[in-house]
Amino acid sequence: MKRIPEPELMDGPEQARAYAEADFSEPNRLFLDLLRAAFSACAGWRRVVDLGCGPADITLRLARAYPACRIDGLDGSEAMLAFGHQALARQPELAERVRLVHGLVPEVPLSERAYDAVISNSLLHHLHQPGALWNTVKLLARPAAA
Repeated sequence: MKRIPEPELMDGPEQARAYAEADFSEPNRLFLDLLRAAFSACAGWRRVVDLGCGPADITLRLARAYPACRIDGLDGSEAMLAFGHQALARQPELAERVRLVHGLVPEVPLSERAYDAVISNSLLHHLHQPGALWNTVKLLARPAAA
């Protein structure tokens, strides 16, 4: 099967708005349900990074579900992160635990070996070099991280 990646970034304001305003509540809820089912240690995680967080819906859902966890959401699109910042502003109780960071895989501006879990819901199909995702996961994950 031939791999045909989508454009790496959704950086146009109209494109970012269309994605941010789309209703992904069911698949995003399912993503978190499957995460919980696969990793019983979720409740013990203290630091998580969400690669390709887009408008931060999963990032914020995870923060609400695990109040002891600090979460960094990383995305290469400033337009997408703008919607994430707007969503975070509507949930000020999460502001001390959620950080949204602009950066591209694999040159991420995050601490190496700092995360108990590295998650990503829909980034891989955007990357022209898929190995960049796996190298970034290895760079950011603590030993034995999920």
